[in-house]
Amino acid sequence: MLVEVIAIYRRVVDFARGWPLVIALPFVCAFIQRASYDLGVVPMEQQRTVAIGFTVVNTTAMLIVTVFAFRWWRFAEDRGATTPLSWRAPVGAIVMLVVQLTDEFLITTLGNMVASLAGVRNALFRPGALLVWLFISIPLYPWYVGLIADDRAMTLRRAFAAIRPRWFSGFALVLGSLLPVMALGMALRYARFTVDGSSGWIIKLADLAIAPLLVATTASAYFAIYERAKCMVTARP
Repeated sequence: MLVEVIAIYRRVVDFARGWPLVIALPFVCAFIQRASYDLGVVPMEQQRTVAIGFTVVNTTAMLIVTVFAFRWWRFAEDRGATTPLSWRAPVGAIVMLVVQLTDEFLITTLGNMVASLAGVRNALFRPGALLVWLFISIPLYPWYVGLIADDRAMTLRRAFAAIRPRWFSGFALVLGSLLPVMALGMALRYARFTVDGSSGWIIKLADLAIAPLLVATTASAYFAIYERAKCMVTARP
């Protein structure tokens, strides 16, 4: 599994080299949002309203990175095959977004309900609910990649059938690849509030850079599950 985790990070580096402007989109969006708040461009009383618009922009940037990443890796870094995009790419991105947001909302809501019934703090259940959401979503990842990257052989049924015997190991692979990035992000956020001066600005920029790194790493982890499923689908008569 360590080899697969290293391959996940290697794909991120290869994608950053091949499409630097695309992978930088989440960073640019996060930087503009942060700068508009810090410099007073957006008044304090309007920040909550403006944040909704930034959420839409940030989500769009995330989807763009994911779409290009899936296709870049699927077509073996062939720029001509990566673009132009067929209609399946945006449709697949929308399906992925809707399914993931719906699942996350339902499972998180269920976690909050359980917390209320148990009489404990909701904060204790939210990480657990997100882990459950991540675990349940594992068989969907190959299907997402198939939709966006024009792999019509990777249907939802085949994705489930291929991943079912490797469900737990797939979960461990995705979680193991994301945890270091998330831990780095948490460390930078902590340091952002404890360091001042020029060093503080460097840490703030590094913290903003976590956004594209996390998006690309997540996409690469999804693609790793897709590769596992693809091997199973191809091996079947």
